[in-house]
Amino acid sequence: MREIKFRGIPNGETAFVYGGHCEIGDRHFIIPADAEYDPDCGGFEPAIFGVIEVIPESVGQYTGLKDKNGAEIYEGDRLQTIADDGTRLSSFEVYWREGAASFAKKRDDGEDFWLDQVACQHLEVIGNVHQHPELLEQK
Repeated sequence: MREIKFRGIPNGETAFVYGGHCEIGDRHFIIPADAEYDPDCGGFEPAIFGVIEVIPESVGQYTGLKDKNGAEIYEGDRLQTIADDGTRLSSFEVYWREGAASFAKKRDDGEDFWLDQVACQHLEVIGNVHQHPELLEQK
């Protein structure tokens, strides 16, 4: 069974925080694994101490897969194909393919492919579109 976790960037920050994800209205929160539950908390605010509000667009789910170097792959990551001889080939953005209920990698020309463990043996995370928007233009 794969691990279900998320990441997001807190408002005014540049680094990701990792944990569970909660959405209340248009606000998004990451719940770190060490957060404490407060059973007496009422209302519509999160009933957990230590939750961190994050920028909604920065939230991405862990795919359950790792790249050739063992780095976890998340939605929004930019991956590059590495040939057996070390040549760097095309790059892709990881996204959730709603209709197929799976993670996919989208090439710059719009064509997408399944993201699976076999493919990941030849892929390397080179950044993500949230911290490095210039990767959106990388071909």
